[in-house]
Amino acid sequence: MKHTELGWWSNRVGSLAFALTPLTLVLSMRENIFSLITAIPYQHFNFMHRMLGRVIFVQTLLHTIGWTIIQGRFYEPQTQPAYLGIQWKERYYQWGFIAQMLLAFLWVGTLSPVVRRIGHEAFRKSHYTLGALYLGGCWGHWPQMREWMIASIAVLFFDRGCRLLRMALIHCGIKSATSGFGFKSAVAETIAAKSDADGRNVVVLRLRARPLDYAPGQHFFLTFPSISLLQSHPFTPAVVNGDQQVYVIAGMAGETGRLVEATQTQNGEGIPVVLCGPYGRPVLDHGAEHFLLVAGGTGVSFTLPLLSDLVKTRVAGKLRFVWIIRRVENLAWVRAELLALIGKALASKLELEVVLHITRDDKSASPRSEGKESANTLERYAVYARPVCREVVTAFVESTAGGGRSQVLASGPARMGMELRDAVAECNDAARVWKGEEAADVGMYWDNRYL
Repeated sequence: MKHTELGWWSNRVGSLAFALTPLTLVLSMRENIFSLITAIPYQHFNFMHRMLGRVIFVQTLLHTIGWTIIQGRFYEPQTQPAYLGIQWKERYYQWGFIAQMLLAFLWVGTLSPVVRRIGHEAFRKSHYTLGALYLGGCWGHWPQMREWMIASIAVLFFDRGCRLLRMALIHCGIKSATSGFGFKSAVAETIAAKSDADGRNVVVLRLRARPLDYAPGQHFFLTFPSISLLQSHPFTPAVVNGDQQVYVIAGMAGETGRLVEATQTQNGEGIPVVLCGPYGRPVLDHGAEHFLLVAGGTGVSFTLPLLSDLVKTRVAGKLRFVWIIRRVENLAWVRAELLALIGKALASKLELEVVLHITRDDKSASPRSEGKESANTLERYAVYARPVCREVVTAFVESTAGGGRSQVLASGPARMGMELRDAVAECNDAARVWKGEEAADVGMYWDNRYL
């Protein structure tokens, strides 16, 4: 039996893959310990989870190739390939191959074309299942290092346990004067649910739940038991007022599509909802003086609570709210709430500018009237053109010249996020900031859940 440096190296690479497995699971958790330490939302660690998962895949692949070469070339070369066939019958070899194949399927399943093909729900369920089976395959492959798999399993149970505890704290209480303590789901009533001119189904729900410690920019995971008990989706409330939350939800394929159908057949009874959250952290940079809020479509759910908070707390600085929608009728989603905020800003003499970009209607589609009534409509702020994100950001930053720092907060389609990041990067100038021009210091927060 010939010992080689390849064997030692393959063992080290395989050991590192074992050791990194708990860490990659921690990075994927909602109840993320790194979020508690750094206050960075858990979803921002998902990038590191994906990258570390690819590192583990490469490590295990190199480990498998290395030992296959050793078993098939360096060990008992005079009896090959018979010796390799004997080794294949060993437990560690079979379980190692199973674990490697499971990890390969995990990696293939994360590729963007695959996710688009099978849908996010199928991806999420298959990812959980394959991940759990992979842990079992690793344990079967080399039980001597099972401590790393035990740690990984502990992470999974801890994450799930914290989620259940959050839901219990929200929903357990006195159900009624006669039924005593128990679990009671919240109830959502439909404010509006219809298809727009582009065939999109959008539902606006008002949810009544116990008041929660919520900060603008945070989100909740909602489960609709009457539709499915096994799925929860992240949604950002457009309005949180005491025990009331308002959600603007676009009906896509899967759970949200079935939700829209349920709102059309609920017969006024409301839809039971189980909440888990809130997740995330406050996103406003209170060291900034000027704020640009940009929303695309239902991304207004993210920016509207931020606007509400800024209108209540700011007394100086520029504040610009930009909402990009397809049709005039989309204004109905949050018409009353947005008009109320505009009224508060005017009363407090806050410098608020509202721009509503409508991309698929022309001016003739607007129902606004001339005279005094037009002052009470959102249509008076409408611009019937698709904006260029670079121009939106540049114009805002230039308007703050001579002032303090600015922050851009946005949510919408992924393409819009890429354009805004590029525009913000162009507006930052370290040399000018060093000279005391704080207007060249522009921060950005992008909400990467297009809800």
